[in-house]
Amino acid sequence: MADFALAPKEAANIALNAYFALKDWSLKQPTAGVESRGKVQDLVLGSGDTKGVFKTNSSVGKSFPGAQLGQIFSGTTGWNTASGFGYVLHFERGGQRHAVIAVRGTRPELGWYDIGTDFRFAHTGFGDFGRVHKGFANAFGSILPQLQREQGAILAADVIHCIGHSLGGAIATLIAGHYAALNRPVRLYTFGSPRVGYRDAHQAFERRIGKENIFRTAHNRDPITMIATYPYKHVLAPYTDPNNFTLNSPNASISMDNHDMEAYARSLRLADNWSAVRGLAAACDHSNSKLAQALMADSSMSWFKKLTLSTLAALLTLFEDVLRAAARGFYDAVTGVDVLAAVICDGVKLLGEVGERLKYLLRLAARWAEIHVANEAALTDTVIRAILQAMTSRINQVGIAALQRAASLLRPAPLLIAGSLLISASAL
Repeated sequence: MADFALAPKEAANIALNAYFALKDWSLKQPTAGVESRGKVQDLVLGSGDTKGVFKTNSSVGKSFPGAQLGQIFSGTTGWNTASGFGYVLHFERGGQRHAVIAVRGTRPELGWYDIGTDFRFAHTGFGDFGRVHKGFANAFGSILPQLQREQGAILAADVIHCIGHSLGGAIATLIAGHYAALNRPVRLYTFGSPRVGYRDAHQAFERRIGKENIFRTAHNRDPITMIATYPYKHVLAPYTDPNNFTLNSPNASISMDNHDMEAYARSLRLADNWSAVRGLAAACDHSNSKLAQALMADSSMSWFKKLTLSTLAALLTLFEDVLRAAARGFYDAVTGVDVLAAVICDGVKLLGEVGERLKYLLRLAARWAEIHVANEAALTDTVIRAILQAMTSRINQVGIAALQRAASLLRPAPLLIAGSLLISASAL
């Protein structure tokens, strides 16, 4: 099939524009509701964001001359609160018909109604794809009937582009899977997306959509991409996949600055095509081996400070490196918290397989979390769970603080999942 992919900057601008479906977003006072069609039309295809909600004008009118705005749809999140969630766009390029479905991420102004979606960590079935995050599936289910009102035009397109940031990336993945199951050509673009489904589901999405049709962009220290943990798995997880564009983060620590959609847009600003983004991804030390070696070589442990985010980032780097060094392909593209979750789910016997280095790191992580471990024998399932809880809780604290910051700065907000629920009970 011909390459119908959107350019990186086009996809990033569409992901930014999805937030304009939320009522009064353009006035910097977003509320639960759906923005008027006239405003969305002007913001997405017309003069664009002239009030400075974003630092750059994200209008795509010049990129898609003659484009037509379709549905502006709402989504139901949390405790059944509906709000503007995205839009459909139709345009022609090169004699081919294109449909775009753009989905926004979480907003703090809607309080627990919006964020509640992210706390629904239970899984549910999604057709024959397998098990997916129940909160994401519920939000998708609230959007689908509206898309079906435009079913004829969407299905008539030569390609359907599904685009989203954060929570929107997760829902866009489900939308892409839905249309791929109807045998329609799909392109999926996600920015800072959390994991959507279990291992069986990620394989089904890749198979139905096609790995070559998925464009996954992530910053390597974006905390949202670290959740949900094992046994949930990213679509297009391995760094060796050509369309896994994991980039160096703007902030070297674990920070919600790395999750901001505008930060993603800035990372792609000089990339005219996905090959250029692939070049940017190649500059990222995906294995973290160089950094891990430097940290281990620092006999003074100058980088180690209890309960700090910078030390947590370093510890995650070391955990990520240790299993890759052991060549355990099953744990490809894991994060540090995944290593601990895997140890719990597979049993502490994994400690014996990987060896002394992992035991050393666990003792170091316990020290970071101020959990007393007398000796190796004390590294029980319960202690490892406590270490994992401390790490995930610290990551989520970053997100909670970012909610307050996002509300004041009007930035695309984080997606949060309760740290205590990061391992599904059914996986244990």
